[in-house]
Amino acid sequence: MRFDQILIEKYRSIGSHLGFVFIIIGGLLLTPLLAIPFFPSEIEYINAFIIPGIPLIVLGGLFYIRFAKIHSHPLLTHEAGVIVLLAWLIAFLSSAIPFIIILKIGFPQALFESVSGWTTTGLSVINVSESPHIILLWRSIIQLAGGAGFAIMMVAALTGISGSGLSKAEGRSDQLVPQVRRSAQIVMLIYMIYLIFGVITYVLAGMSFFNAINHTFCAISTGGFSTQTK
Repeated sequence: MRFDQILIEKYRSIGSHLGFVFIIIGGLLLTPLLAIPFFPSEIEYINAFIIPGIPLIVLGGLFYIRFAKIHSHPLLTHEAGVIVLLAWLIAFLSSAIPFIIILKIGFPQALFESVSGWTTTGLSVINVSESPHIILLWRSIIQLAGGAGFAIMMVAALTGISGSGLSKAEGRSDQLVPQVRRSAQIVMLIYMIYLIFGVITYVLAGMSFFNAINHTFCAISTGGFSTQTK
């Protein structure tokens, strides 16, 4: 196979996996809308999540459909590194949009909040006491997703050696079991168990259901975001 053909195949392989990543990020951007039935007055904020979420899902679907059946070789570590890098950049930038639209803050502040959430740093520049429930939930969601890691979420859905490359590219070479995909699924299952028991425990301790969800998300990711100032 000629070098240019190999290069094209590599780009196509990266494109198909990036499409899947875009779908994941777009789907995450829509998850805060689940809070609307409980806080109907905040329906005015749905565009802040739809504007970045839907285009990412559509773009990801186009990428995936266009390239999914083309690549035939497993992802190498440097190819997976490109995917993980672009995934984090897209996540940081798109996740900042709801903060800009809803809280009317500048791009640097919104990006800081987004990066702090995804990296589970826990530093914040917003006033949580004046923020709507939907934006508080969004902060907790990105912190939970950042704690799990993109590679874990992608490997849980992907098969074959592609998952191994993505996991190594994100610095997660240790596995619970020999199969990378099975190991990622176990991690996701553990997360779900912790989430359920965490929420139940907080509620039994007297916390509201909304606060219990948020604090469980942030406790599991060891991020430190909160819905309260004290």
